[in-house]
Amino acid sequence: MQISNMTSKGQVTIPAELRRDLGLKPGDKVRFIKRGSKVSIEAVVEPPIDSIFGLLKAPRDRGISDVDAALAALATGSSKADSK
Repeated sequence: MQISNMTSKGQVTIPAELRRDLGLKPGDKVRFIKRGSKVSIEAVVEPPIDSIFGLLKAPRDRGISDVDAALAALATGSSKADSK
């Protein structure tokens, strides 16, 4: 068991051995889970941004001219742009 002191700002240091075991680096996120009178800390694993690239597909029949038309319609206050 390892012990860490809490600062006046509520900050605690995760001991180096635990950081290594969890693979934590500066800037990584952790999750606090309260179970009764105990608190657990888990590493938050976020998928890299490139893993979701292409998840949302744009309709193939739309292009930059459609975006330009929609922006122009918004600028003139029109309620709808040219739709296909």
